[in-house]
Amino acid sequence: MRKEYILLVLVLVLGLTACKKQNKTPDAQIAGIEFTLFDLRALGDTIALEVNYPSTFILKNDYSWSLDINGTKSSGTYTWKPTSNQQAEVKFSITQWTDFSANLTLSNKLKSALLAVKSCGYSLQVPSYANFLDLSYQGSFFPFLRTNKK
Repeated sequence: MRKEYILLVLVLVLGLTACKKQNKTPDAQIAGIEFTLFDLRALGDTIALEVNYPSTFILKNDYSWSLDINGTKSSGTYTWKPTSNQQAEVKFSITQWTDFSANLTLSNKLKSALLAVKSCGYSLQVPSYANFLDLSYQGSFFPFLRTNKK
């Protein structure tokens, strides 16, 4: 009877451990890499807007992100779900947004694009990049945010 009890407890512990591993959120493969903003298109726009300011965009391992455009800093959180090789579903939320006063149009369009994108395609090969976009968008001018590795 005692051996059966020990065996039952052991199976239960192993089962719980296996469940924990399956529920772990996968790490973003591009987390911790510094990217610079290249261009973007906000939701509803027809023209892409180049980002001609020094910038750093980082997805962190704790599922937060930070953005620095010429000293103006914003941050938030994101979700990451890999869908295939070098692609993932992504969703950004904003915790703290600071308007980029040197170019409010860029600031507003960047905020719109960041909240509209739902997917990420990336490459860790040289040149490295991460492109965020909305693959479900039905129109011709889908929102996107393109970045290159610094």
